[in-house]
Amino acid sequence: MMELSRVAFEAAPAVAGRTAVLNFVAHPDDDLLFLSPDLLRAIQAGGNVRTVYVTAGDGGLHASSYWQDREIGIRAAYAEMARVANSWTQSDAGVAGHPIPVFALADRPNVSLAFMRLPDGDVNGSGYANNGYQNLRDVWTGSIPAIEAVDRSSSYTLPALTSTLAYFIESFQPERVNTMDYRRAYGDGDHSDHHTVGYLVWSAMTHCNSSSALIGYEGYPVVPLPANVPAADLEGKQSAFLTYVQHDKPVWDLLTGSASTPYPSWLARQYRVDQPRSLIARCRGLIWRRTRRPGCSKSCRRTCRSSTTRWRACRGSSTSRRPTARASATA
Repeated sequence: MMELSRVAFEAAPAVAGRTAVLNFVAHPDDDLLFLSPDLLRAIQAGGNVRTVYVTAGDGGLHASSYWQDREIGIRAAYAEMARVANSWTQSDAGVAGHPIPVFALADRPNVSLAFMRLPDGDVNGSGYANNGYQNLRDVWTGSIPAIEAVDRSSSYTLPALTSTLAYFIESFQPERVNTMDYRRAYGDGDHSDHHTVGYLVWSAMTHCNSSSALIGYEGYPVVPLPANVPAADLEGKQSAFLTYVQHDKPVWDLLTGSASTPYPSWLARQYRVDQPRSLIARCRGLIWRRTRRPGCSKSCRRTCRSSTTRWRACRGSSTSRRPTARASATA
């Protein structure tokens, strides 16, 4: 049983000499599936690790118990990875006007989790009826002016989202910022929330005072790629996910049913967006474009030509990167 106590906000203590890693993911379980075993190794090495969950991962379900259960599950998984008791203290992130609960492991307070609890946007970015079809993609593209948390604790405009993520980066001062796939475009088979969180983090990184390295991780589309998680890491990765998924009934039902699911394939793989795949995979018509935004004097373009990738970043607007759709199918 998880134990929980409430305390006033206090920055999680860093452990001298340990790498500080800040993760931004879309849903509870994205980190276990797509950022691990890097995540697992960082925690078990004693690193200062914080993960920020941008959406609640509510799946369009009306009952708040579902996303709350997912938070319980993810805390249990982190306690297992850290090899300590599942006991946590709760504080607030300290973002003015935006209450964000932060949980720190009682026996490893340098491991912490923050939950922004924005609505799940569905795979294609259409959102769900119970949240008025609000979704991160529409905020990013300017189709809606703001998005409200599922617990009605706060709402965010695009500048507020960017500044909130920048606050996490500047206050935590990590050596590495890990997030979802910020380089590819909507429509490539990945979840829309995965890409949007990646884009938001990329934007926040260009507008905050940080020298952190930014690393993106591929999501759903890793399935056809070679399994690359070593056996020793795979055991730990699977164990943490199994601990989590006992609190995620829809996924648990999938895994214990007779239907085929992609979860075993996701668990057996981890690919960074800059990680070499193959010449064909890297250069198969990957063309991203964006149009000018108000106040921006440039247009930005990323084009894959032959075996190298060329990217010219636009720093003229507050949302400096907004890819649209890929020109051709992904590899």
